[in-house]
Amino acid sequence: MNILAFECANFSLSVAALNSNKELAFREIKETKGQDAQLLPLITDVLKEVNLDFRDLNLISTTTGPGSFTGIRVGLALARGFRLALKIPLITFNCFDWVFETVLEKQKYEEIYVVLNSLREELFCKKYSLEEHTPELLKGCEIVQCLTSKPTLIIGNGAPFVQDFVNNQSNVSIISKMPRAETLIELALKQLDTNIYNTEKPFYLRLPDITYPKE
Repeated sequence: MNILAFECANFSLSVAALNSNKELAFREIKETKGQDAQLLPLITDVLKEVNLDFRDLNLISTTTGPGSFTGIRVGLALARGFRLALKIPLITFNCFDWVFETVLEKQKYEEIYVVLNSLREELFCKKYSLEEHTPELLKGCEIVQCLTSKPTLIIGNGAPFVQDFVNNQSNVSIISKMPRAETLIELALKQLDTNIYNTEKPFYLRLPDITYPKE
């Protein structure tokens, strides 16, 4: 199976392609702007590296947010375009679940907080534990107030904005790196077997910043 995965909702670009010979290509650009201009050329380069054409693809995977409004819209629009033009499945993941599913040794933690940068004071945050929790917009100091004495992991590109408030709590581990696009390939293959492809709707936690022209 030939698979393309890309992630541009979290203020960077990450693209991966896997061909039927299990050859993997990967590219990443850590920039907060310009996803609309850079995504397609990056995808073209990655496909070329593993000797694939767009028509060879069998599966697409991307994320739905939350994150950069531009990145979310660009990524989903391109992914939908591939799905419709190529008539292949598109499997999506919201960014919270994507990051959570890539955590190794989940059994070490009773509580996991996925914290994503919003480029604002309030961070995108979702707690994972035995109980179900809804995503929230929280400041770093507010997230720390939610912590307990249980073994806890804080992960995501918003984690550094929480770290200063943790005060060396020995039960709290912090990972500030985001997963790369090849992890979407792994997750999409597992999801494909369930025939559940998830939503293609963008996942926003706050309204976009709109500046109106002065009269």
